[in-house]
Amino acid sequence: MLLYRGDTKQFIEDVFNNRIADIMSKTFEAIQGYRIQQSEYSAWNNSCQHLKNLIELAVLNENMISLEYEVPYNTGRIDCLLFGKGENNHSYVVLIELKQWSQVKELDDEDNFVETYTGKGLRKVAHPSQQVEGYHNHLINFVQVFEVDDDYQLYSCAYCHNYEKDPGRGLFAERYQKLIDQFPVYCKEDVQKLAEKLKR
Repeated sequence: MLLYRGDTKQFIEDVFNNRIADIMSKTFEAIQGYRIQQSEYSAWNNSCQHLKNLIELAVLNENMISLEYEVPYNTGRIDCLLFGKGENNHSYVVLIELKQWSQVKELDDEDNFVETYTGKGLRKVAHPSQQVEGYHNHLINFVQVFEVDDDYQLYSCAYCHNYEKDPGRGLFAERYQKLIDQFPVYCKEDVQKLAEKLKR
């Protein structure tokens, strides 16, 4: 399942004209036969605004984008995939997991899990970098282009656009650092940093 794909210029236009969530929800209903929950519809509207700003800041004018890509042999959906050429002329796929979280509590007794408000209540969920690692490994293992074409590189990260970084606490507690080093977490103050990464 794939709920949106196109070039970044069209994506920016669809977000600017407040139709991105409508396009995605209609595609979802056509595929699944029932309507998406209002909470997910609202999440698409919110996160896509931040994603649009990021793409504009990075000046990604000639790139392709896919949203809500269903992971092979898995029930999860990758929020965003961006496609383009890097400075070294290699082909890149950038995986971005979007989170609306604003507060997170680290869990000392659980490996790579955190507690945050999601789904109308406090829940224990995977750290965003842990979730990204799972998606990253699925793509590497099950999407053929990564197996047969050395030109293709995959970069994976999380963008928590509402979260204010607190070094050593929450998402950035020391216990998660090794995981974050592999699969970075960008926060609301990192938008310029992430845009520069995408531009490269």
